[in-house]
Amino acid sequence: MPRARKRTTDDTSPVATNVHVKVRPVANKKATKKKSIRKGSTSETDLAKKTVPKKSAPNQKKSVEVNKKRVTAKSSKASPRGSLAAELLYGLPEKEFRLVNRRTNVVERVVSRDEMESEFQLRQKELDDQYAQASKAMQKVTRWIEAGYFGQNASCTVALRKKFGNIVSPLRYVIEVHVPFKVSDRNLTKWPSGGPKKKMAKSATYCVPECVDDVLTKVVETRPYKTAATTLTSSIIPKSGLVRIKASKELVDITSSPATKLASTEVIGGLPTVESNKGNWGTFGIAFKDSAGTKSFGLANAHFADGTMVQPALKPSASDVSIWDIGVVVAGKKIEKNITGELNNEKFYVDATLLALNNKRSFVYNLVHDFKEESFLYARTYLRNSHSNSNRSDALKKVFKFGARTKERLEGFIENPEDTSVVLDGSSIGKVIRARRNGSSQFTLGGDSGSVLVAPIVDLKTNKERFLVVGLCFGGLDGDDKTLYACQFAAVIKALGLSIPSGLLRDTWAYRRT
Repeated sequence: MPRARKRTTDDTSPVATNVHVKVRPVANKKATKKKSIRKGSTSETDLAKKTVPKKSAPNQKKSVEVNKKRVTAKSSKASPRGSLAAELLYGLPEKEFRLVNRRTNVVERVVSRDEMESEFQLRQKELDDQYAQASKAMQKVTRWIEAGYFGQNASCTVALRKKFGNIVSPLRYVIEVHVPFKVSDRNLTKWPSGGPKKKMAKSATYCVPECVDDVLTKVVETRPYKTAATTLTSSIIPKSGLVRIKASKELVDITSSPATKLASTEVIGGLPTVESNKGNWGTFGIAFKDSAGTKSFGLANAHFADGTMVQPALKPSASDVSIWDIGVVVAGKKIEKNITGELNNEKFYVDATLLALNNKRSFVYNLVHDFKEESFLYARTYLRNSHSNSNRSDALKKVFKFGARTKERLEGFIENPEDTSVVLDGSSIGKVIRARRNGSSQFTLGGDSGSVLVAPIVDLKTNKERFLVVGLCFGGLDGDDKTLYACQFAAVIKALGLSIPSGLLRDTWAYRRT
């Protein structure tokens, strides 16, 4: 059934609702074509032109018409090309853009991650209050979604407001309603004033209200998927993987050196791996010693580690096969489920498996090039938008990942550490980390499942800069390769009962300013 929200004067793209689409793990999806504008909707160029007010006569005030009201707000063109939407999509300098939010009459500007974080710190108390207000209002929206008013497979979360996929300043929390497809509001039933009535027809598909308890809403078209690649072909499996020569400690990519004797190397996290029956492949994200310091363990996602043995995707020499196996999935340590959090009725999603690594080989902690093994710490507490016992927030902080498919260290930021919008197989899975790259570059692709998300921090115990493992990546969004999802690492530790040395676990830390 089509599902969408009522068109608002603030939206610059066609609004719609969702239809029933069964969401399932998607493997190695090809680049998604840009969505075409549907018949009867406004073109991007026209929409962009509407964003910029027409010039008025010399003696008249410049204004923007909003629902037949005159608002004294000015929006400037960034360049003479005429289409703000196209200019943003094609990557012109972000700082040039000013957009008028016609529901709040505020001039908004697309900002960089560093600017976001600076503004967030200056307005943290105000934004904390906004987040609390939006979270409370979201409870109403969640009940309406569960009642089926907005269609099947809808979900919602609290997020910072975005334009064309980029966060804008002034920062403002909104309720994002996620639907598989957006359709015109002409096919929807108008949302009743004052909210749903007792005898309201649940068979109808309703427009999402523009505002709930003074919190703006935003309808977004998304289809989450797990980032395991399920088709093994020579064009899909990356013929690469970082190893380190034991003798010289030199880093070698087996793409350029396929004859490398693997028996003389150390395995580095971020290596492409497959399960023993070769049904799919993902990333062996990181390795660590147990608390006794005698056994080596590794982490990957449960949804691609279906076999008993996890192996690398490329075996250059038959003589290396017996020692090239990475490890065995530990019995009872393969989990795809919700676990209870610290707060009442709080659930966190875990998609993880623990590997007992092959001790015939040597394993190091590194993810890629300049990550040193002694630099890694592990988050034992959950990331939050706001911590009640401190002024710290984990939102908008810098993070890195290294996946086997994307094959390089990529930088992003935490968009929402407590995201609740992911719907897989028709149901919401619980709280996860949503991270994002700013700009047009990709952040995750099929095959990156199992890579870890790390944040550069200052260790409060030693006052040294370290890397903190905060998440285990498991999924992304169809058509939006700038967004990835990760399980909170504190939830992974709890679910798998990881025996990480206590000296490497951290409850408190400070983020490094860059």
